[in-house]
Amino acid sequence: LADRITTSYSPTSNCASIFTPRSASVLGRPPPPLVAPMPGVILRVLTARVGTERYLLPLSYVAETVEFDVQPRTDVKGREAIVLRDRVIPIVHLRSLLGVDGGEVPPRRPGLVLEVGDRRSAVVVDSLMGQQEVVVEPFDAPKGTAPLFSGATILADGTPALILDAAALV
Repeated sequence: LADRITTSYSPTSNCASIFTPRSASVLGRPPPPLVAPMPGVILRVLTARVGTERYLLPLSYVAETVEFDVQPRTDVKGREAIVLRDRVIPIVHLRSLLGVDGGEVPPRRPGLVLEVGDRRSAVVVDSLMGQQEVVVEPFDAPKGTAPLFSGATILADGTPALILDAAALV
């Protein structure tokens, strides 16, 4: 089996990608590769606020940012999507996905169009706070929670922040 596992490392994004042929046969289609920041390395991230919390997304997977509330919307197989330059992109509301109740929902919100392989998704957040470089530390999610995080870090102000797994969001 080890000879059938494909791995690659990208020094520009400090991420490793892992793909196994078995995962394609189980899903009936090629899944997006498992993309994980390497522990102890520096990663360039985009900081997004949802409620009162800050979450980080690896910048290498952010294809573009859009103003979410002005984009035309549609439904695809019961799932909300935006139409961006004649391309339908599924929407992930990070506030709902993470169960965030705190803070007021702003009237205008940004959407981050993530791209992993050939898959895209628009992740809606409350606001963007900028870019920064962080040191990635391993993170084991508590049992019973969705596997949405690929690492953690301590920000410059001493606040811990979780790094979202882009592949889990597309």
